[in-house]
Amino acid sequence: MTLLSNLRSFIAQHPKSPQGISALFALTATLIVLHIVP
Repeated sequence: MTLLSNLRSFIAQHPKSPQGISALFALTATLIVLHIVP
């Protein structure tokens, strides 16, 4: 879960930035795809 912890620290540093928001959406989409695709 290195990506998740890296993203969490990034969002913690930039909570209101568009980069943090889009990174959060990207991680969410990735997790959804990983759960759907075997």
